[in-house]
Amino acid sequence: MAVQTISFQIPGDETEYTVSYGSEFTPLSEDQLLRTGQTIIVQATPITDQSEAQPTYQIVDIFRLNTWLVLFAFFLLLVFAVARWRGLLSVVGMSATIIVLSVALIPAFSRGYDPLLVSIFGAIALSALTLYITHGWNMTTHIAYFSIVSVLLSVGLLSYGSVQSMHLTGLGSEEALFVRFLGSNEIRLQGLLLGGILLGTLGVLDDIIVSQIAVVQELFASKPKIGFAELFQRSLRVGQTHVASLVNTLVLVYAGANLPLFLLFADSPEPLWVTLNSELVMEEMVRTITGSIGLVTAVPVSTFLAAASLLILPKILDRPIDLHSSHHHTHKHPH
Repeated sequence: MAVQTISFQIPGDETEYTVSYGSEFTPLSEDQLLRTGQTIIVQATPITDQSEAQPTYQIVDIFRLNTWLVLFAFFLLLVFAVARWRGLLSVVGMSATIIVLSVALIPAFSRGYDPLLVSIFGAIALSALTLYITHGWNMTTHIAYFSIVSVLLSVGLLSYGSVQSMHLTGLGSEEALFVRFLGSNEIRLQGLLLGGILLGTLGVLDDIIVSQIAVVQELFASKPKIGFAELFQRSLRVGQTHVASLVNTLVLVYAGANLPLFLLFADSPEPLWVTLNSELVMEEMVRTITGSIGLVTAVPVSTFLAAASLLILPKILDRPIDLHSSHHHTHKHPH
């Protein structure tokens, strides 16, 4: 079916309007056909000719927010059922991330500020915000934050060098072309590409770093007399399994988001190496590899810092360190 004729009513208006959906130039697929009872978004064309009895309408989109709100409510209930108040705090951190992106980072990109610098400082601020909201002010969170900042800076340098050496301009995606086409020439698309790599890496660093610190703490609690080298090596072995799973997850996330692109390349008459060498594909490959390098680096960095805070830092300060408390307690014993 190329065109579907739709009858609808506007709330507060008993008039029934009829409009065509689709055309012979943009025919509708089976999945695009509207069903009876669906809520749609329409746009009215103002009356310019007095002879017109009523405005004309065109269908803009299907209204989906109501279904999304039900899905989000289910998500909140599930998070609370599994993780209780700590889980809800993570949702608060997620909301804070969205707010910072909306009111600070995106406007800064639009005004022409360097996206790389904005993303670096933004990612550092976002990681502090989400970590301390979710996990509180304690030594464990301090270690996680320092680990994330260290890895982010190394990923930023690596990404910058890779993008410059491969001469990636940031114009590899359709969205970037739209930004340029709409006249946003002030936005530095290459920096936007680098910023996207950093923010994408930040999204998975929290999980692996906090988990790895918890592994170190549990091993130390089960064997308080353990040495630094043994604690580091045993914790690292646990982290290796986590890294393998997350790297594969990262690849699948990028692949899943670009399945239509893979279908286009499957039918391309060009040789495979030409396709792989294109900026469109190379941007995603650089994004995946640099993000994976960040994940791999995060494990030894966070493991070393957590082990050092348990076995080396107390000797330097001459007092035990409580990783879960915001206060450090000094225990004095009579001699």
